Amino acid sequence: ARVFENTEGFVKLIEKISHAQKQHFMIPLIKLWCDNFDLIQFEYKKKLSALALCNLLPTRNAALVKLLLPNLIEQVTSVAISDQHADGVTSFPYLSASPNVQEWNETDRKMDVYEKDRSVPTCIKSYFMEKVKECAHLNGQQNVEVLWKQLDPLLMKHFDAAPKKVPPI
Repeated sequence: ARVFENTEGFVKLIEKISHAQKQHFMIPLIKLWCDNFDLIQFEYKKKLSALALCNLLPTRNAALVKLLLPNLIEQVTSVAISDQHADGVTSFPYLSASPNVQEWNETDRKMDVYEKDRSVPTCIKSYFMEKVKECAHLNGQQNVEVLWKQLDPLLMKHFDAAPKKVPPI
């Protein structure tokens, strides 16, 4: 969530750590993040994670773009399809049959966080395409088009078929 809200701060922090340790941490960290995407349990957290990764796409780091692009297409497709079938129930915290005051307070806190989350109303497919355009602007349209053409055609077919609109909550 913090990366979605403050991408620039996240990148600066990783660069600072990388510089201090004299190693590059960004690409291994993003690779780990992408590899573990399916372990995220809640759909709205998957969406938030994918949106945060989208924010990392507009960069001049060609290796990072090459790593991010196929992973993001897969994640955006997964989230868009999940959003299409979501009924909102998975977003609400569990509450026992006879909740005590502490349970009510915790449920209220979680709902407040969820309702203030900017990722909820965001159309992930459109947001991703905006970030791809920003990336193309930074790296030259032709460079991004070459990467786009190298992507798995089956993955692209699923991405193209994914819905563009998020249902109202």
